[in-house]
Amino acid sequence: MAKTSTFKQIDAKRLLAAALSAGFETATVVIHPDGRIEVSASIADQQDSRPANTWDEVLRR
Repeated sequence: MAKTSTFKQIDAKRLLAAALSAGFETATVVIHPDGRIEVSASIADQQDSRPANTWDEVLRR
């Protein structure tokens, strides 16, 4: 029989806080019964709220 995980809720909170302080928009922690810990984090696409300017393309050249 597999050993049960001793992972606590405070550990999950620390993982989430670390991911958010690292600049990730969202983070998910999955704790599997066999003790594996899976953390997924993503950065949301930031959309520029300013309207496009036709001169921007000209000035980049």
